[in-house]
Amino acid sequence: MIAVLAAACLSTNTITATDAQWWRWRRPKTSLVTHTFTAATGSPTDVQAAITNAGAGDTVVIPAGTWDWTNCTTQCVSVTKAITLKGAGCTLSGLHRATACSTIIRDAPSANQDYRLIKVTLVANQTTRLSSIEFRNNGRSAGGGVNGAISLNAAALAIGGERFIVDHLYFNDVQQQAFNTYGVYGVMYHNTFEFTGSNRPLTVDGRPSPQVDWGDTPWALDTEFGSDKFLFFEDNTASYLTPSFERAAIDAFGGGRWVARENDVLNANFGNHGTESTGRARGGRAIENYRNRQTANFAGAQTASQVRSGPAMVWGNTLTGYGAANLQLNCDRSVFTPSEWSVNIPSINKLVGDPWGFTDGRSQWDVNDVGVPNATGTVQSYNSGTRTITVSGTPYTSGQYDGYVLRRIPGAVQPVTVTSVTIGNPTQINTSTAHGFTTGQTAYLAGLTITSSPAFATGQYVVTVVDSDTFSIAVDSSAASDQAGFASNAHAAAIASTTSNTLVLSNPFSGTLTFLAGDTFEINFVTHGLDCPGRASTASSFNFGGATQPNSFPSGNDQVTEPVYDWSNRTDGNLLTLAGQVGTNYTIRPNVHVYMETLSFTGATGTGTGTLAARPATCTTGVGYFATDQGSWNSSGSDGLFYKCTSTNTWTLAYTPYAYPHPNRNDNVVSQ
Repeated sequence: MIAVLAAACLSTNTITATDAQWWRWRRPKTSLVTHTFTAATGSPTDVQAAITNAGAGDTVVIPAGTWDWTNCTTQCVSVTKAITLKGAGCTLSGLHRATACSTIIRDAPSANQDYRLIKVTLVANQTTRLSSIEFRNNGRSAGGGVNGAISLNAAALAIGGERFIVDHLYFNDVQQQAFNTYGVYGVMYHNTFEFTGSNRPLTVDGRPSPQVDWGDTPWALDTEFGSDKFLFFEDNTASYLTPSFERAAIDAFGGGRWVARENDVLNANFGNHGTESTGRARGGRAIENYRNRQTANFAGAQTASQVRSGPAMVWGNTLTGYGAANLQLNCDRSVFTPSEWSVNIPSINKLVGDPWGFTDGRSQWDVNDVGVPNATGTVQSYNSGTRTITVSGTPYTSGQYDGYVLRRIPGAVQPVTVTSVTIGNPTQINTSTAHGFTTGQTAYLAGLTITSSPAFATGQYVVTVVDSDTFSIAVDSSAASDQAGFASNAHAAAIASTTSNTLVLSNPFSGTLTFLAGDTFEINFVTHGLDCPGRASTASSFNFGGATQPNSFPSGNDQVTEPVYDWSNRTDGNLLTLAGQVGTNYTIRPNVHVYMETLSFTGATGTGTGTLAARPATCTTGVGYFATDQGSWNSSGSDGLFYKCTSTNTWTLAYTPYAYPHPNRNDNVVSQ
């Protein structure tokens, strides 16, 4: 009798929205019976009505047909329940990926382009699913929309209590990013993404929304490679059909962490942003990038994977057509270039990546060499074309300061009071006293408030010096666009090469290096940069707590080194090369922050692969070895386990990839 009752409670009923009494079928919250609701049409109104009447565990079906979603405000459809939202079925490729679907939703904006098609807010400890729908563009301009066609959001800063499944969707040249995700874990599989523009399939953000926490909480969590605490992107196809350079199939911000495995990718790479170009927000937290098949069909492709913050496991990827493909590692706080000038607020070196500033050997956010400054000097001459400083005498030896950071010592910063503003294009900003900047030079105004039309918010503005008491600023139709992200005058850069009397500087990521004869400088060494590749926090690390303007680490940077590891990647049969701001004395250093595969692996440097029996008995702390004959995590192919040398001649199991296929996958999809 008990078994019969249980079976009855778990039964499934199908209801169509055309039934005049369909609302009566709404499932009581305490019932275990699940229902399927088919919307009356595929319009946003009818789909939203079906969602409203569904309960947790139910399925809402969007009927077959082509449906234009237009004139939406923030989003066309909102899902706040743990339901399945699906179309009427798809044609599947030989790899079981969606290639055409019976339910087609066309993104058809009118005047407003800043809206999502679907916003999903996940439910704690429950799973929401999207399946079997094709999305097309019908009028959106290239790159229009900033929220992604679909957003998956955590309800609060629970970090991972919610789960999702996204499968068998076909993004047929939509002109938005396909997905933006915020603070959620789950799996995307058997989806197809095809683009002719610059949009990407997926952006992973560790925050529940862009305005919450800045990524501090996800950054303070342990990395936990090999766990389910990642967003999994597996067995998908992502293609850029009209490329001029490699696009990003996946990007990450705000402590986002992702796993990409067994995907087929055309003209794209995988990566994340760092704690640099997104203002207060932190960079991506962690990456697992393995056993993907990447193909390029245009000349000049070379970047296979890019890491701009945090640790990463990059292995077993097969690249074709990428030439001398590389693993690109950048700590872009080393190359983003704030101006040294300020007006009204006499502050320097906090204007880009605010409040993080530049990795110049003086930043409180980094681990700097105790010898700072390692050297000082005076510019005799500067060649801007080759970025070469010449000094008098022969104070250096060849290569002595390669990879160090040269920081121009700013002169005294004199606060200048703004007396009047003439709105125009450019806007003229008059000051009460001569400021001493060079005519034509680009300077920076910080903390400026202009109460005129158009309104300027308090902020930081790039301006051009007109004369001794006038600045100008270009005016756009919106105040936000007038708040420039980067100043044009760099004040520091990494040293690319050293001779007896010259220092050749690396090209800054943004801006122009300018030195005059008589300028003074110092040479510093950065041991570890905040959130740079190969660095991570732990559960015991200091958490900034979401403060808009964090002041400092109480006892200095307490992050730990968790390297980027590379092994078994091949580009046209060859090993990947290492590129970016990497070198013996750079902020990112080989065999400290990154370990690359060594074919004749001895355990001294780099990483190696082979059977467990072939692993060297001796090892240097930090190196890694992938034992190809170990493990049982892959039910569809070969396994392997990664061991790390945790102390001299001591190997420790460090990484077991998460079960593949992902245990939450549900391949019960309707095929046309």
